[in-house]
Amino acid sequence: MANLYQLNDWMSEVELLLPESPVGTTMTAAVTPGSQTVAVGSVTGMYVGAQVVVGSGNDQEIVSLTAVDPVGVTLSAVFANSHPAGEAVEGATFWAGQPSNPLFTQQEILGYFAEVEADFLLKTRCLYAIAIINAQVGVPVYNQPADAIRIERIAMGAVDPTLGFAGQDLYNEEQYTIDYLSDTSITRTEAWYQDKLGTGLFGLGPAPPQVGGAMELAYSQKDVQSLTLTSSLLVPDCLGYPVKWGVVARMFSKDGEIRDSRRADYAQKRFERGILYVRRIMEGVLARLSETDQVMEPALLGKK
Repeated sequence: MANLYQLNDWMSEVELLLPESPVGTTMTAAVTPGSQTVAVGSVTGMYVGAQVVVGSGNDQEIVSLTAVDPVGVTLSAVFANSHPAGEAVEGATFWAGQPSNPLFTQQEILGYFAEVEADFLLKTRCLYAIAIINAQVGVPVYNQPADAIRIERIAMGAVDPTLGFAGQDLYNEEQYTIDYLSDTSITRTEAWYQDKLGTGLFGLGPAPPQVGGAMELAYSQKDVQSLTLTSSLLVPDCLGYPVKWGVVARMFSKDGEIRDSRRADYAQKRFERGILYVRRIMEGVLARLSETDQVMEPALLGKK
């Protein structure tokens, strides 16, 4: 199910906790693509350089304001799409103190969301993905997917056009065991390992693949997209609330006039409670959450 919330929605909820409110108005005239000045219902919260979200659906876009006229109640920006009168203009602009002494900036809050979501996913490993990687003859080391936190399972086999992937699980081993077995007569690929390799790599052994084929990787997932106002979090909306409170904790922990240790502590506890709840759910469905629960029996290697 697709997320309904965009980052602009999450940021707007956060901004309401500050002595300001997000931009929420409409255009009173239509615009066409290009540099345009358009009348709006209100310019409260707008400033030069602020990003706002204009429109919805297929014509939705982010524009950076190049001018704001509080007297004529107009904004200027370069538009990529056409927009009829009445289209929404929204944005969590964090306008307090702009332009010289802002409490926060939009890019700063987007960065907080990226960092907190990454922390949440690392501590819960609540999202999983499947990737198919081609095995190459004689090649023992491969890159793991860019969005992988930790590989949970690897199988080798073939991709059937009708049935999908059909293969056999490999054992997860340590490299010293693989090195020992590589000195024996075992010439098959039966295991995979990650220790003693660089970050983001995994190896196959005791022997590298002898024939080409496919590897199916199941792995816990992280978010690798660059977040913008119209992005969605990788986590589903129901898990966005702990992430939001983690962002609030960072905001009220920041040095400056907005610093508030009590509110920061409250928000941090809500973030941590969200992590606890999700970990309990993952444990309830027997998802792997420790570093030792995926080790296979070394004695079984070479016994196939």
